[in-house]
Amino acid sequence: MDVRETIKDIKGQFRLFMNGVVSQSMREKGLDYKLNFGIELPRLKEIAARYEKNHEVAQALWKENIRECKILAGMLQPVETFYPEIADIWVEDMRYPEIAELTCMSLFQYLP
Repeated sequence: MDVRETIKDIKGQFRLFMNGVVSQSMREKGLDYKLNFGIELPRLKEIAARYEKNHEVAQALWKENIRECKILAGMLQPVETFYPEIADIWVEDMRYPEIAELTCMSLFQYLP
């Protein structure tokens, strides 16, 4: 499966598990993503477990202004190919504490 197909497959998983109530609640609290499926973290971890870590997929996911894409990007990014320049770009792009916290837990804490 190439990067485009993988992203399409991941987004299909998001649609299966979307939670409009959670998404609306987050929006009302000021978390204004282009798209927010409202998927809970345990479910996102299940989705991520279906895929191998892949730099290109993680980078493509990060570029989306979609909450779940950014969370999965941190879970699918291999540490070996996450260079300081990329980390700087990601940090500058973190608009919400949730994304910062989850990216730290799933990726940044493992960096040398």
